[in-house]
This record gives sequence, C-alpha cells and structure tokens, in this order.
Amino acid sequence: GLQIILPLLFFIYWIYGQGGPDDRTGQPWGFFHFHSFPEGIFSSTEQPHWRWFGRQVFDLERTAIDNFEGRSYIGIVAFLGLLGMLVAWAGRRFKGGLLLLPAGQFFAQNILLASGLLLIASLGIPFVWSGWEWLLDYTGPLRQFRSMGRFAWLFYYVINILVWVWLYHVLKNKNYRWAIWIPAMLLLWFEGINQAWAKNTDLDTISRFEEGHRFTDLNGIDYDDYQALLTVPYYNIGSDQFWWEGEGYILQNSLTLSVQTGLPVTSAMLTRTSRSQTLKQLQLVTEPYRSPVIIEDFPDDRPLLMMVDEREYKKEEEKYAHLLDGARLLYLEGERLRLYEHPLTLFSRRASEQANRVTRTFERDSTLVPVDTVQWRGYLADSSLVGFRRWSFDQNGNTGVSYFGSGSRRHTMHPDSVLLQWESPAGEVDWVFSAWFLIDEDRRTRSTLELIERAPDGTVRQRQASPIRQHIQVFDDRGWGLGIWTVTSMAADSRWEVRIHQTGMYRETILVDECLWMPAGRNLYFRTSSYYWWNNRFYPTD
Repeated sequence: GLQIILPLLFFIYWIYGQGGPDDRTGQPWGFFHFHSFPEGIFSSTEQPHWRWFGRQVFDLERTAIDNFEGRSYIGIVAFLGLLGMLVAWAGRRFKGGLLLLPAGQFFAQNILLASGLLLIASLGIPFVWSGWEWLLDYTGPLRQFRSMGRFAWLFYYVINILVWVWLYHVLKNKNYRWAIWIPAMLLLWFEGINQAWAKNTDLDTISRFEEGHRFTDLNGIDYDDYQALLTVPYYNIGSDQFWWEGEGYILQNSLTLSVQTGLPVTSAMLTRTSRSQTLKQLQLVTEPYRSPVIIEDFPDDRPLLMMVDEREYKKEEEKYAHLLDGARLLYLEGERLRLYEHPLTLFSRRASEQANRVTRTFERDSTLVPVDTVQWRGYLADSSLVGFRRWSFDQNGNTGVSYFGSGSRRHTMHPDSVLLQWESPAGEVDWVFSAWFLIDEDRRTRSTLELIERAPDGTVRQRQASPIRQHIQVFDDRGWGLGIWTVTSMAADSRWEVRIHQTGMYRETILVDECLWMPAGRNLYFRTSSYYWWNNRFYPTD
C-alpha cells in the first residue's frame, strides 16, 4: 500500500488532475531500441576478459545495441553464482526452489522471481519479437516506458545480493570455503575497479562559467530587453515527432546563456514535449509561409535574442538565411558565436513578402511560359516543362478533411498499400515529389515514405525510403506540413509509386493531400479566384 498504491494515486492526481497539454505522444520512441539484451546483462567489453572473449570466441559488439540503457552488467561472480544455483536446483530435480535458506526463504524466492520477471520485461519480450509488435498497443501505460532496459537494474541488485547469501549458506560449514570466498571477492573487486575506471568522468573546464567570460559579462546587452532565446541552428528533441539535433556548440551555449540570464529557450531538449507545441516551435524557424502562431502565446512584444553558431549556420545557410534578414547584429565572437536582436514583426513581414513575390511573379513576369497541356491549362513555368502531375484528391478523396480543396486521401500505413502510381514523362532526370500531411496526429511524422521506380515489366529499379519527419520543410498553422523529396530517375520509361508505412501501425491511417510531381530546380505557378499557387504552396488572394 505504501510502496505502490499511495504513490500511484499521487501520480494519477499529478498527471491527470492538473490539466496541461493533452497531445503528448501515446507511444514514445525508444521502446524497441532502449531495451536490454543478454550481452549487456551477462558480459561487458569494459572488462579485459570479456574483450578477449569478444575477439577470440564470439563477437559481442556485433550483437550489442548502441545504447547505455541496455547495459546492466551483473558481474562474472553473480553470473557464475546464478549458474551454480541452477545446477544445484537441477541436481535436486527442481525441488525445494532455487534457493534453500535457513531463514528468509520466502522473501528471497519472491524477490528473485520478481526481478527475473522484470529482467524479461527489460528485454522487451515479447514485443521485440518480429511480428509481435502489435501487442504493445494493448499494454496501456506500459507503452510510456521508452527505456525498458532500466527494469534490469533490480535484477542487477537482487542477483548480486542473493548469490553472496547463497554462497555463504552453501559453504559456511565447508573447510574449503575461503578458497572460494576470497577469489570471488577479489574477482568482484577487480571487475568493480575496471567498470568504475573504464569511463573518464572528470569534468571539463567550461570557460563560459569563469569570471569575465560569462554571457552576463558581455557589454552592451541588456537581457531584460528580450523575452526568449532563438537558436540557429535550431534543435528540437523530445516530442517523438521530430528529431532536430543540437549541432555544433549551439546546444551548450544556448543552455548556458539561459542559466546565466534567466531567458527561456524556444528550442527544446526535453522529453514528452506536446505535439502542438513542437509544430508551433518549428514553424517559427522554417520557410516563411504563414505568420507563426506561437507569437500569439508570447507574453509581450519584446524581441527575441537570436544566437547563431556561425560555422554550423554556413553548412545550412539556405535553410536559415531568412532568419538573419532584418535581424540586428549585437555581438560577434570568432566563427562560433553571434548574437542578434530579432523583432517579432520580422516573422509576419517575411511571410507577407514571400506571398507578394509569388503574386508579382505570376502577374508581372513576362518570361513565364504557359504549360502546353490541356489538363494543366492555366499553369505557368519559368521555362518549358516536359511534364508534371498534381493530385488534389478533391474528386476521388476518401475524407471530408483536407489541407486545400474539398477532399484528401486517408491512406492506410501498410507496406502493401500504394498511395499513388504514375508513369514518368520522358525528358527529365531529376524530379521533386511533394505532399501535404496532417502531422498534428500522433506518430505520423515517424512513418516511412517510399519512392519506388519500376521498369515496364514491374522490376524495381530503385527504392528510396526515409521518415516523413526528415522531409517536412514547410509548416502551416493548422497542423499540416509539406514534405519534399528529390529523386533522380534511372530511365525514361519508368513507372513510379509511393507507399507510406510504419511498423506497429499497419492498421492506422495518415491524411495526405495535394501531391505534386515536377522537374527539380523549376518553378511552377497557378492562380484561382481564391489563391495563388507556387510549387505546392498556397497563398490566399485576400
């Protein structure tokens, strides 16, 4: 009651009784990765004897998962002791339990059983077995344990205690008991030293925390003039919808500045971030398309302080260049740090300027060429187009919800389910496929989109597969995102198809709308009475 029921009631009240975001992911990423594995429980390459075993007998690294969550090495003494218990139990024909103790038998047996069951759970069994993943959908809150490997910790403690208890009671009346106890203790000490010294845990000296080098020591910057810190490159990890890693020193520097000044950071290095908050944050830094809705959540009109890692920025200048347009440089330090003042009005101004550029180009650019196809009459291109395709799903969609128009396609995310099929026109080699996805639904961005090129006889010429989250470049303010893929055709007579799937969600659907296939490096325009259209972006005329 004290250990389980009371804490459970408290956490239920804390989590569900206080309100807050209700759109966190129902199944965080990591369950099928951050679990234990036998090699991490019963061996360790940080021990010299296991390194020798890995080189001479069995390649332990070949089967090891590259994550520290899966490593809970119990030690060779506990391992051999457990084998001894099992052999002795088998010698008794499995009678009397695994442990025979003069006192505490009931407690020892049950805590060993409980830790053994948790060890099995830490391995992810049975969910990690191929074809059994779907069972996780029926486990309720168990899906929230993204780091299953930690359940092996209890087994680590229990087996190391009980093996010594068992050894003591088995050997206490034996004349040779010290011949086993002393080597066992020495071996335990030897492995403990190796395990402790295998990693360098010394702290590095951080100049930013030394007097005269703190961010608060910079002259000419009053941090009270700003309401938050914006980082370039941007990072966002924790929602399990997108993974934007902190590149260069931007993560360390931004969090250090936040600690020293009290400024909040618009980037995220958290866990269980809500989906809607993530989409708002990413809209703030990606291609100007709509005025970012997150600005409405800001407490006042003060500008943002923008931190730029100059070296990393140059690697992705095309992606982030618009953020520097109109920003005022405040501080420059080598090639790794720049600080800018970024007024909030710049975000809506850039979105308006982008829409105006599209409008002016369509209305005034006399060099645009009409697309000479009856089906696509009214479209203009910056040069003559061999061919393109656009699927609006207004007539043949299977849902009333859409990004634009009157319909969209609700696609079942199964490997055998084909979203689109078409023949590629001859004459072009590099192509762009783009589509709008409703990404304000749990885990949809983790789905894999496959672009498959086939020969006329159906054989596969090439197959490109990658998560949708890696290709979302434009964020709308209604939970939709535009994914863009570039592909090089291997032949002129190819047939193409698109499939979307996700392991463990084969019966779930994703909403897709406004798909476009067009030559790479080109610009395509269109206009109706209500909007201007450019390369699958929509700009209202009003």
